[in-house]
Amino acid sequence: MTRILQVATLPLTMRLFVMPLAEALAERGYQVELAYGGSEPWQPAPFVGYHLPLRRSPFHPGNASALWELTQLMRARRYEVVHVHTPVAGALGRLAARAAGVPVVAYTMHGSFWGTHPRWRAALFDVLERRSAQWTSHVFVFNDEDAGDLRHRCHIAPERLTRLPVGGAGVDLERFDPNRFPPETVSKLREELGLCELDTVVGYVGRIDRDKGVSKLLRAVAQLRQEYPRLRLLLVGGRTAGDRDALTGALLAELGTAAVGTGFSNDVPALMACMDLVVSPSYRDGFGMVLAEAAAMQKPVVATATRGSRSAVVDGVTGLLTPIGDVAALALAIERLISDAATRAQMGRAARQLAVERFDRRTVMSIYQAAYTGLLNNGIPRARRDY
Repeated sequence: MTRILQVATLPLTMRLFVMPLAEALAERGYQVELAYGGSEPWQPAPFVGYHLPLRRSPFHPGNASALWELTQLMRARRYEVVHVHTPVAGALGRLAARAAGVPVVAYTMHGSFWGTHPRWRAALFDVLERRSAQWTSHVFVFNDEDAGDLRHRCHIAPERLTRLPVGGAGVDLERFDPNRFPPETVSKLREELGLCELDTVVGYVGRIDRDKGVSKLLRAVAQLRQEYPRLRLLLVGGRTAGDRDALTGALLAELGTAAVGTGFSNDVPALMACMDLVVSPSYRDGFGMVLAEAAAMQKPVVATATRGSRSAVVDGVTGLLTPIGDVAALALAIERLISDAATRAQMGRAARQLAVERFDRRTVMSIYQAAYTGLLNNGIPRARRDY
């Protein structure tokens, strides 16, 4: 039985994006194990899990120990495939796999720092990716710009790249289905959250930190509430350990009861059903998985024009794209949708259709499976673009 190790920096990444892939691979007969970082251990049942001192900051001293532990683990378990995710785990995992002599090393680039600020971070990311590319059998990407940078900056040949049509592991279209939530169910859910039926609910799903641009969204909502007092903000997510974004906390306090927070939730579809539109103000995304889930739930979106958002949103059809970091533009786009229910409904229907055509998890799993089969049986597979 082929033994595969999946490696990610945070348990959150593992739960949201890697576990569905691990489950699909296990169903196809692979033996899958997981290695992850973060401050707290987590049991990824039914899989064997290894908690390592991996941290998101590339400068954290624990990463040196994590590299050693990963190398020893790979040598002891003799994996045929190591598949790494996220920048720090991606770099350390590939270095460990090289030292351990793992025959096949795959990397999913969930998002890049090329072209972002501060410049030192972009430069560091560039160095790590260029070097790690030498130890990589195959790379999976979610947008054309990351694919282009990997080809030109890191000299990854086209046949070593697979461009997936959606981020993460794709969307479970049965779970993210608006028909599961009839109007009476939505009314009850809203009431439980303290939201009135007459409220217009702008939703956000994700980590509440600086990289995600949440402070820009809070400022935009505060501006809009002067003219739309029934506007409410539903925040689904929480802060990650080590985040020092004091500004977001202060802005949340100013909004008071206008903002409703749920923390991280396992029932995102139900919470999305309570939203009138979904907003993603992120500074960077490899795809913008929340946008694909919102589309499946028939919700129009407003998103900043990151690399990932431009792949997940058809501007003017399934949602609206705005310049990154522009509060005024973000507020204007939100206002356009909250003031026009007919446009919201039209965009929502178009978004659901897009999700059915492009974002289905089964499509993503079949592409991963084909790539794994090619890597293990036939060497490097031919490049694919299945949409």
